Amino acid sequence: MSRILVVCYSRCGTTLEVATRIAERCGADLELIKDKTPRDGFLGWLRSAFEARMRRQPWIQPPRRAVGDYALVIVGTPVWAGRMASPVRSYLARQQGRLRRVALFCTHGSGSGEKVLAEMEALCGRRPRATLSLASRNLATLGHDPELERFVSRVLGDHDAPTTSGAPLSDRGGL
Repeated sequence: MSRILVVCYSRCGTTLEVATRIAERCGADLELIKDKTPRDGFLGWLRSAFEARMRRQPWIQPPRRAVGDYALVIVGTPVWAGRMASPVRSYLARQQGRLRRVALFCTHGSGSGEKVLAEMEALCGRRPRATLSLASRNLATLGHDPELERFVSRVLGDHDAPTTSGAPLSDRGGL
């Protein structure tokens, strides 16, 4: 078993592709968050956007791996309507207090994922060791993306890359 776990939700495969690349580079285990909500087609897209905007927490399958078994958990989400995917919100809410160290990433079509990463940080209750906001237009160069490489370096503890402590957020308020 690896000391690092990568967990993500992916509706159409983009976030899973990034998670897979990160897991390969870090020698990490990979787990996909699964839910029962139909998300195919236009109605699925609308349902997903509505749940994200309303900060819903849908039912998700129990995880196969215990986060307490890992020194670091990397959590990834697509950005839906400017928010994290609702299944990721469910996962983070259920794992709150169990995560020792975290790194966070998000994939988005346009704009920025900084608000989503801040919201994920607040739900984790920990400062992330590293964060990555990746626009889908950059996926074509994902194998050679300098942002992805810096993220992996920070995750693996490269002392030349800036990191945060992963300490609890006891001195900061949540979102």
